[in-house]
Order: sequence, then structure tokens, then C-alpha cells
Amino acid sequence: MAITKDKKKILLEGWEKKISASETIFIVSYQGLKSEELGQVRRQIREAGAELQVIKNRLFKMLLESDESRPSGLREFIEGPTGVIFSSEDGLNVLKKLSSLKNDFPAFQIRGGMVEGTVFAADKVKYLASLPSREVMLGRVLGGMQAPIFNLEYLLGSILSSFVILISNWKDKKREEEGNDQKGE
Repeated sequence: MAITKDKKKILLEGWEKKISASETIFIVSYQGLKSEELGQVRRQIREAGAELQVIKNRLFKMLLESDESRPSGLREFIEGPTGVIFSSEDGLNVLKKLSSLKNDFPAFQIRGGMVEGTVFAADKVKYLASLPSREVMLGRVLGGMQAPIFNLEYLLGSILSSFVILISNWKDKKREEEGNDQKGE
């Protein structure tokens, strides 16, 4: 069934807004999924803070080619029944959710994607999915930055403790010597 020009215009405008508002875009294949399975996939993607839309390949490719500022490298992943996942939130969390969906629904495949303006093929997307979340990576960096400070604090504390012990021993020794001097007189 043919799509009217008005419907095409509405689709293109909607996709254009989603592309400009998205930090990450993933191109996926859903061929082989039953309609209720596709519904489950959509719900889980929505819970991860993203949205899955089934696209018209020719129209979406046209949209990507119409402006050089758009991620044109995504065109090569658009073939056959295609869905596009748009996310304005942390792309790694969405990607981890997509990877878990591949385990539950083997027919659901990631073909490629764009994360913060860089286009990645499916193999690189799998690598990105294996990375720890942003919060974990920030925690590791912060821990790495704090470690030298804690080590310095421990070192200075042990030097100070040693100095206090040394002074205390010296003081005890002086008292002992004074006590021996008074007995000897």
C-alpha cells in the first residue's frame, strides 16, 4: 500500500526530530520475531529509556542523505525489515539492554549504531556493550585518583606515629637516666 505525501512528510519530520534529539541510534533487524515478541522487545527497550520504531528503508535513507550533519554511515545497515532505536539517554545502558534482548530473542539482531556521533558496525557495538557502565568507569577513575592520596596520608601518618614513639622513648630514657643520676648521688 502506497503512503501519501502527507504521511511521508509526517514520518520524515518525526524521524528528523528523533535523530537530532538522540545521543545514540541503533539499527536492528527484527525479522523472525512474532508480533507479541516484538511488543515485548519494544517494552523492554522503552524501560531502558529508548524507543524502537520500524522504518521505511527508502524514506529513512533519503532522510540520512538529505543533510550532511546527519549520520550517513548508518545507511549501510538499513536493509530488509529494519528497526531504529533512538535514545537521548546513556547509550551504553541501552546497548546492554539490547545485548540481553539478543539472548532472549535470537532473531533480534543489532546491525550497527551511532554513539555520540560515531558510527559503529555490529562487531564494535558488541565490544561497546561489554564495557562497564559510565558510573562504574567514573568510580574506577575516582578510585585511581584517590589511591595516591590515601597512600600519602598513610605514609605521613606512619612517619608522624614513628616520630611520636621516638620522642616518647627518648623522654622515657631521659627520665630513666635522671632517676639513675639521682640514685647515684
